[in-house]
Parts: sequence; C-alpha cells; structure tokens
Amino acid sequence: MEPHNFHQLMIKKENQGKILELIKVKGKTNKQLAEELPYTPPTLAKHLNELLERREIQQELLNGEIVYILGDKGIIHPDDISNLSNYLEEIKKRDGEAHYDYSRLWMETISSELPWGIISHLILDKDLKKLNLFSRKDMREIEELIFKKIESNLKNNETKQKVKQGELVIGFNVNFSEILKSLEEDSEEDLD
Repeated sequence: MEPHNFHQLMIKKENQGKILELIKVKGKTNKQLAEELPYTPPTLAKHLNELLERREIQQELLNGEIVYILGDKGIIHPDDISNLSNYLEEIKKRDGEAHYDYSRLWMETISSELPWGIISHLILDKDLKKLNLFSRKDMREIEELIFKKIESNLKNNETKQKVKQGELVIGFNVNFSEILKSLEEDSEEDLD
C-alpha cells in the first residue's frame, strides 16, 4: 500500500472511530451526528454507509426517529483495545494496582486439577484500594455468577456441542465519581 493511501486509510479509520465513540453510549440521529462532527453531509453519509455495510453500526427506530447504534461487529473494535490499554495505563500512572487472578479460584482449581475456566483481574486506582470495594470473596461471587449464567445459557447439550473452544473477555470500566453521582441521584431505580 502506498504511503499516501495508508495515511488516508488511517484518517478514515480515525473519523469512523469518532462516529463509533459518539454512538457507543447512546444512539444518535443523523442530525445529531452532523452537529457533533465536522464532516460534510456527503462525508458523514459515506462513513455511515461503510459502517453499516461492515455491521459496525445499525439503525434502530427510537421515538419515531432513526438512530444509529453499535452493530454486532461494532462492539469489538480495534480502538476498544486501545481504549482499554489507555485506561490501564492511566491507572498505572496514578500508582494504581493490578491483581491477576484476584479471587484465587483459578489457582485453587488448577492445583486441585479441577477445571474452572474463569480468571478475574482487578485493576484499580491507588486511592480506591483503601476503600476495599471488592474483597476476594466478592470476586469469587462474581465469577460464580458468570459461571452460572453461562451454564444456564448453555441449556442443552446441542448448544454445548456447537462450540468446543474459545475465549471471551468481560470488562467493566467503573468511573467512581460517576458511580457516586449515580448513587446520589438513585439512577439505578431508573434502570428497572
């Protein structure tokens, strides 16, 4: 690939990444995207069409308006890995801590020669460590919940036979100031 074409491809990828970022949290209409992005209408339309073709986004009818939301291919985007890396790097810069196999269940099952399949990691800012938000027991309960949820979703043997291997990563980026704000406003009740 010629350097000029590579540069254009990178700009295009960056521009489409901006669209994905805008619709990641909440769907956006074409008008909202046009107001928030510096693209001409034809350029925005071209990006939206390409993202739709690749199923990185999809259209949904919401309150009588067509909105763009993440599609099944837009959920895993190379930029997400970079974003995760950025979160981790920022926590590291703030003298945060990283704990591999935080619950110790994985290590216990390996030493007992029992299969488990889940390894939990806990990465947190230095100041949050003092709060002891998650004990090892809490993390064990979360792992068990995940295990039971997978078990119930693999209801029959036929489903289990379809996939014999693979991995998935479940991640949560918890912004503590936003959590506190949410708790003050009782926004959890709004989610029910």
